[in-house]
Amino acid sequence: MKRYQQGVIGAMERIQSQGNFSMPHSDDSDTLPSEYWERDGHLRFHLKDGVSASAALDAIFAYGGEIDCELAVQIAFAEGVRRALGDDAFDAWARQGPPLNFSETAIDAESKLKEWVTYADASHEASSIPGDLVYHLNTPKYREASSGGWQGENTVVGRADGGPVKYLGFPLPPGGHTRGEVLHTLALHANVVLPLGEQVPEDVVNKLDPALYLLFDIGKPQRVARFYAAWAAQYLLDWKKR
Repeated sequence: MKRYQQGVIGAMERIQSQGNFSMPHSDDSDTLPSEYWERDGHLRFHLKDGVSASAALDAIFAYGGEIDCELAVQIAFAEGVRRALGDDAFDAWARQGPPLNFSETAIDAESKLKEWVTYADASHEASSIPGDLVYHLNTPKYREASSGGWQGENTVVGRADGGPVKYLGFPLPPGGHTRGEVLHTLALHANVVLPLGEQVPEDVVNKLDPALYLLFDIGKPQRVARFYAAWAAQYLLDWKKR
């Protein structure tokens, strides 16, 4: 892989696994190290004047912050550019024209990163390459159910290992995930954020659907059994609390 791709993937793996990053708990709680980054609004930051972009990225990984999937992939892409250019050239690039910035729309028209980022369509995995940006839109049923929750997930294509395409994203668990696993996580999130309904049969259906979706999308019945067992146990615990 090219140095840029290695940097992007390595950065996303660190964000997933370090343990010092978390999802914002409110619209105003997103944070990056304030010594280096100026907050411009919800999920919007720009590099402060007079600071080193390389040092600013080091601070993100050292101290973490409250970020979501959009910020995570932008941090990873910035680290990819740094890996490709080297620290000195990266710092000079970040100072040319508008400052390096992150926004709530992953890569917008004003982003300095747009000239580097490559995109792939989740429905055409065969054409993707490691480091591509891929957005996974939640399935309609769970997208509507998870009001205020996940509408989708920004990811990068992980390392090629000869098997299915794997995606890296935050706050997905560490490691690469197939598209089916990403969508399954989004479906489960809808059930996590929704309170239990009043009718037991409807609740049971809501618990079963993600497992059935996993069966048909991934084709691994053993995972269905494991996820269903976990959800059944959680359901019983919730029911006993009533």
